[in-house]
Amino acid sequence: MTRNLDENQHKLLYISDSNLKPRDFYRELLFQLGSSPGYLRIDAKRQFNQLILDYFEKRRITPVVVIDEAHLLSHQMLQEIRFLTQF
Repeated sequence: MTRNLDENQHKLLYISDSNLKPRDFYRELLFQLGSSPGYLRIDAKRQFNQLILDYFEKRRITPVVVIDEAHLLSHQMLQEIRFLTQF
């Protein structure tokens, strides 16, 4: 599936750990985007949202988040992903 993504139009963000807490989730995504995450979850979340908008609006690149073993995510993480997909 990911082999078909055009690297000029998509940025693949791969999460292999389904046991992450929300703060660690955002930190990992920010690291993959080449950014140093803030310590607090709310700071990392804001930073991630801004960076995603930058990728999409300025660079015209669509970030694609792939979570391995997503069926094992906690309820808390599922809620966080739900919030993440609403912007």
